[in-house]
Amino acid sequence: MKFGIVRGLTMLGLLSLASASAFATVSVSVSGTYSSAAFTGTYSAPNVAWSLTFNVDNLPATFTTTGTEFRTNYANPIFKLNGTTIPVTGTTVIFSSLYSFNIFLDANTQFIATSGSPQLFSGTTTNPTMVIGSYAIPQIQAAYNKVGGGFNFAASDANNNLVIAAAFVPLTPAPSSVGLMLLGLGAVVLLALWKKYSSHTAQELR
Repeated sequence: MKFGIVRGLTMLGLLSLASASAFATVSVSVSGTYSSAAFTGTYSAPNVAWSLTFNVDNLPATFTTTGTEFRTNYANPIFKLNGTTIPVTGTTVIFSSLYSFNIFLDANTQFIATSGSPQLFSGTTTNPTMVIGSYAIPQIQAAYNKVGGGFNFAASDANNNLVIAAAFVPLTPAPSSVGLMLLGLGAVVLLALWKKYSSHTAQELR
């Protein structure tokens, strides 16, 4: 009976370890080089390399959803322009089934992966899961609000032949997953002790 309980706890722990990454945070990472015709702005300049990373939950909490997109909050953004870190003050990113993402870097700037870029989530827009992998994105655009309406655009690689890797990497599991992991590890220890005790008892009975 005791062995059955310990074995059950062990299986629960191992299952929790296997599923922990499903509740992890993921890191989105993209980089490229602006074209010679790029608009000069806070996050862009002609012929200059850039990179962006930010974190979202692997099972993101959504808001302002439609049939093709959802919004969620992002964290820990790092934007670099020609190796210099540029402050990011936005909080919202849009993921869409029509393109990869549209992230708000500040109140006036959107950073968009469009033009044939892949969908980066599975499931519905109200219950999405981020998809782990690396992707070639033909073009990134920085869109700046103009005074009086409209946008100034700064596009990466005007010939659309730039490959951008969007690598989703599992990070620290959520607190609930950590609890299950600890339970699983404890069960594994108990099982080892039970086996040792059983072996010792069997030898004494011989």
